Amino acid sequence: MKKLLFVDHDYHKKTKSSDFFRKILKKNFLLQDYWVDKKLNLDKKIYEYENIFFWQIFPPLKILRKLKNKNITWAPMYDSPMYPTGYSWLLWIIVKFYNIKIITFSKAITNQILNKKIRYIDLRYFEKSKKISYKKNKKIKILFWDRNEIKFKNWIDKFNLDHVEKIYYLKIENSKSVKFKDKEIQKKVLYINKKFSKNNNHFRNLIKKTDVFICPREKEGIGLAMIEALSYGKYLIAKNDNTMSEYINNKKVGSFFNANLSRNDIFRNIKKYSNYRTRYNTNGHNKYLKKEKKIVSFVSQKQNYLNKNLMFEFIIIFMYYFKIALRKVHLILKRI
Repeated sequence: MKKLLFVDHDYHKKTKSSDFFRKILKKNFLLQDYWVDKKLNLDKKIYEYENIFFWQIFPPLKILRKLKNKNITWAPMYDSPMYPTGYSWLLWIIVKFYNIKIITFSKAITNQILNKKIRYIDLRYFEKSKKISYKKNKKIKILFWDRNEIKFKNWIDKFNLDHVEKIYYLKIENSKSVKFKDKEIQKKVLYINKKFSKNNNHFRNLIKKTDVFICPREKEGIGLAMIEALSYGKYLIAKNDNTMSEYINNKKVGSFFNANLSRNDIFRNIKKYSNYRTRYNTNGHNKYLKKEKKIVSFVSQKQNYLNKNLMFEFIIIFMYYFKIALRKVHLILKRI
């Protein structure tokens, strides 16, 4: 088996956000994890490997230049700010010049690299559908995880309160409970203020209890909490943006904050189409499983480094560091 260095943010040790993908690679490679902090400090160990996978992290140019003849795959995330280039033409020129292969989980990124002669695989991850027994209930329960992005006011108007039995309101650890002027809302809200993540049983148990999951973020790289809720057949409500809109592709699966659907229509869709959502998720999961062999082959295949145009590389280097300098100037001017 080939050795593969998997470079990832150290906070993913806790969130386990990359575990689902690492499981595929572990079956087919001698996988070595390499955890990096926010400063992206990479030591000489990285140069010892021929096959390197960067999860979300894009290596600084000074590192990338030393990896010219390596087999490099990168999984960019739509919610990542990508300092200093952003998702701009300069980034994709760098990717192409250094023969980096791309695995993307968002159409927003896929659409940027079309027609740029960059090798890529476009994936949609679905978990295996879970069987749960539904209790017949005339009312619904809602799960809202407040991560300081999506606000309560963004979605509460989508529901007729007479249809709502309970709202599980997950607060950020040690934050204060919100007090609502509307007494009817206050009665229905159950605050849960404790340390937890998408990956613990407490979160899963709450999903099982509820009918609706409010997607908690403005942008998602993959959206694992949303994906887990869908695997239980839950109705999703989210901001209309990639990557959420790629899963919520019809009114039976979910709705958006700005959707022109009545409260009664949403309530009916929640109740009527739970079995449809399970089938939809199962189909997505099966499609994802069929791509496993393709993923392994794609990561394994090395692209020979053919770009020997030193003048063009010099231009890339100049533009890269010019971007960094501009950003620093901008930050200085903001402080004045």
